[in-house]
Amino acid sequence: MRHISWATGVLLAAGSAGAADPPVEKLDVKPRLVPGIEWTMPAGPPAEQVKAITDRQKHLQDEFYKKYKAANEAEKRRLGETEYPEPDAPAKLLLEIAAEHPKDPAAYDALFWVARNSPRPPNQPDTPFAKARDAIMRDFARDPRIGEFCRLLAYEEHHQPSVAFVREVYEKHPDAAARAQAGLALASMTRRHAGFAESLRKVKDTAAWAKAYGQQYFDFLQKADPVALNKEVEAILDRLVSDKELAKVSYERGDKKRTVGEAADAELFEIRNLQPGKMAPDIAGEDIDGKAFKLSDYRGKVVLLDFWGDW
Repeated sequence: MRHISWATGVLLAAGSAGAADPPVEKLDVKPRLVPGIEWTMPAGPPAEQVKAITDRQKHLQDEFYKKYKAANEAEKRRLGETEYPEPDAPAKLLLEIAAEHPKDPAAYDALFWVARNSPRPPNQPDTPFAKARDAIMRDFARDPRIGEFCRLLAYEEHHQPSVAFVREVYEKHPDAAARAQAGLALASMTRRHAGFAESLRKVKDTAAWAKAYGQQYFDFLQKADPVALNKEVEAILDRLVSDKELAKVSYERGDKKRTVGEAADAELFEIRNLQPGKMAPDIAGEDIDGKAFKLSDYRGKVVLLDFWGDW
C-alpha cells in the first residue's frame, strides 16, 4: 500500500483544494479599482515582488487614513466609498506570484497576505481570500509557519475543509508552535459550532441561514450536540494549558506577545465563570470619587455593570 502523508491525507479527506478544484492561476480575480491607483507587476525575484506590492499597499492605506482622520463626517463617507485602497488589485498580483512560484518561500508570504487582508464572505469560493486559503492548505501544510495561518482560520468554522485542516495540524503537525496555535483556532471554531447549533434551534428563517453559510454547514449544525461540542472545547483548552510544550508557545497579538497557555487559560475562565447563571467573580476598584469598593459589597442588590473601552 502506498503511503500518503498526513498533510495530503487531510486535504483529500476534507475535500478542500484537491484535484477537482481549478488551480490558482486559472481563477480570474476582478479587482475593484480606485481611480488614480494603477497596479502592475513589479520586477525582481518573488520575495522582492511580494515586498514591493505589500509595501505599496501599506503606504496607500497609511496615506488614506491620514486624509480620513482629517476629514469631516460627510467627507469621510465620500472617502470611504471612493478612495479607500481596496486589497483586490494587490491580491490579484500576489496570487499570480504564488501560482507562478508555488515552491518559493515567498509564495506563502504572498498567499498569507491575501488571506489576512482580503474580505472573506462565507460560502464564496471565488474570492481572493478563498483562493489564498485553499492554496496554503494545499501547498504549505507542513510549513512551520502554518500556526499563524490556523489562527487566521479561526473564523472559518463554516468552511468544513478549514476545520478539518486545523484539526489535523493540531493533532499531527511535527512543530509544537503549529500544533499550539492550531489548538487555539480549533477551540474557537468548535465553540462557535456549539453556539450556532444552539441558536439555530431558535431561528425561524433557516433557509436564509443555510443560503448564507452553505447547506453542508447548516446540515452539520442541525445534527450537532452543543453539550458535546462545548466539552470538546474545554478538553482542547485544558490540554493547551497543561501541556508545557504547547503552553509556552508565544504569538503576536496586536503589538504584544501572548503565550498559548495564557490565552487558553483566559478562555477557560470565561467558559467556566462568565456565563449566564454563574456567580460573577468579585472585582475591586475605585468609583469616580476615588472611593474603594468591591462588587461583593453590593451582594443582594441589582447592579448594572457597564464594561467599555476606548481604543
